[in-house]
Amino acid sequence: MATAYTWHPRVDLNHSVWPRTQPIMEDELLTSWLVRTALAHGCSPLALTSIIWPKWRALSCDLDRGLSSDRASSLASLAGCSVSEVSNCCLDSIAEAISERPIGKATWPWILVRGNRNLRSAAGLQLCPLCFAEGPPYYRISGRLAWHFSCPRHQVWLIDRCPNCWTSLQPQRLLPPDQDCGACHLCGYRFALSPVESTCESDMLFQQAADECLSGHCVAGSQLMTTADWFLWARMVQSFIRCASLHPTQSISAILRDLGVQMLATSPSGLALEALAVRERAELLAQTWKVMSFDHEILAQVFRAHALSRSALPLPRGCHAPSSISGILEALQSGASRHRKSGAGLHGVPNVAKAWARLQRKFSRDG
Repeated sequence: MATAYTWHPRVDLNHSVWPRTQPIMEDELLTSWLVRTALAHGCSPLALTSIIWPKWRALSCDLDRGLSSDRASSLASLAGCSVSEVSNCCLDSIAEAISERPIGKATWPWILVRGNRNLRSAAGLQLCPLCFAEGPPYYRISGRLAWHFSCPRHQVWLIDRCPNCWTSLQPQRLLPPDQDCGACHLCGYRFALSPVESTCESDMLFQQAADECLSGHCVAGSQLMTTADWFLWARMVQSFIRCASLHPTQSISAILRDLGVQMLATSPSGLALEALAVRERAELLAQTWKVMSFDHEILAQVFRAHALSRSALPLPRGCHAPSSISGILEALQSGASRHRKSGAGLHGVPNVAKAWARLQRKFSRDG
């Protein structure tokens, strides 16, 4: 059994102005704690957040991305905790650690998007049914990280939709008489009763490596890297594999074959990594780790032997090439990028898969 990575400890709130304030559980998300506290007082999460921030419709935003200092201070004074304890429940510090660029309002790399519209969310929060069955059910920070798709304690697949009605998991829409986060807001199904399926050790290699990278052990192949550079290199590799699966060429197919990397089995939906479903992300990152685990000199030799173009392994927009992968980039063939003509028309397979994925997200939001 893998050792679970810890993001923040439990915080007992004994000096809150509210009589039934719930403790902040270990690694709990801010939204999860607010929902549990609201339900413990017999009110809706919307009512509680309206008391905390009267002029702000907080739950129409992605609260877990972080609060301004003024809003965090308002919450901390009412909850009876420090501002830092509130901030520890948010994702902005993680996003800053894994990105070389300042984070903005757009999609954050490696942070799963919610797709909020009013109180509804297109993408659900991830959870482990066995964790929900063991104790007070709550949502964890790890459930918002794109590289997490398996519970590190129980080694089972996480879920982000209700197994009964298939709507996305949106705890902010729970209402009394619900008393905790353990049920679907739409049909009332208890997530602790969900069927579980075990993951294999190979499925968790990227997840474990990414968690270790945040703790300071950043190694790809035999190359030591900074945290930001490691995640940048991972983004480049997963982008290469997705493009290779969508537009396979003879040279790219030969490279993947030499590295033992498989084409993606699922149809490319066109959604960003941060918007993909659990199994799609797992499949993509499993193949990504196969490439990242190779020594950089071996990768450079393989890319050079098959004359891989620099455009096949592009840097994300606004990012600079880290020195730790300079040997790989120097092995790529320079030249202008070739713009591929669209071979898939209105009814092409990629466009249909993309439209279907977006339609499924809409149904998940609306329930």
